Amino acid sequence: MAISPQHRRYAEQLDADRARLEVIGINAASKIGRRTRIEALRVYKAGDDPSGVIRDQLSAATPLLVDAMVAAYLKGRQRVLQTVEAHQSKTVKLSTAYDNAINALKRQMHYSGQSIDQMRQIFAPDVAQTMHTLTRAANGRVTAKMLELTQRQVHVSQGIRELQGVFNAAGITPQNSYTLEAIFRTQTQLAYGAGRWAALREPEIDEILWGFEYSTVGDDRVRSSHAVMDGVRLPKDDPFWMTNWPANGWSCRC
Repeated sequence: MAISPQHRRYAEQLDADRARLEVIGINAASKIGRRTRIEALRVYKAGDDPSGVIRDQLSAATPLLVDAMVAAYLKGRQRVLQTVEAHQSKTVKLSTAYDNAINALKRQMHYSGQSIDQMRQIFAPDVAQTMHTLTRAANGRVTAKMLELTQRQVHVSQGIRELQGVFNAAGITPQNSYTLEAIFRTQTQLAYGAGRWAALREPEIDEILWGFEYSTVGDDRVRSSHAVMDGVRLPKDDPFWMTNWPANGWSCRC
């Protein structure tokens, strides 16, 4: 089924929501990646094992990533509220269903500090696991390279150049820490999608909701496996949505 221009614009609007949040995390990721690399090479140059420094420096990303997910979750919920309000303004008022939905969402948007902390606790384990995987991978590459350098009896200056290559391959570079950036982007998208899903499942919203339509952003960056779902329109309780609710994979913008 073809996506209407109106629905495509809406998909682009959601993508813009996420992009505004992602850029904050990406800027932070670049600084963390740069500092991790500099400190690790400094420790190696001093003749010590940089694995602890890598772990400590990358751990600085954990609270930032948790807060990025909280912000994205709240923005996802807010977007649903804005969408329902916009739809209500264009619809002949035949019942109080839209009023009930809007009021319910507004109540949900008044979060206390305690509620925000609870959200952080929900997202924290997933973030910790993600960062642990990244740290383990980076340390594994560095440790393997250091063992090789020792066996070859390479001079420190040459070792630094080769370790720089390891960091480049791991996506931890001064100019573009693309691995950290991909993590921030993906986790932000997942939390935004979760926020929208939670808001759409509120009883007052569920009452006026028939189903969903899958929409890509429609540009040349859309992966083929997602393009085939473009335009799929199914009831809200169809099993399709349990496995295909965006974000679907790294950096998915559907």
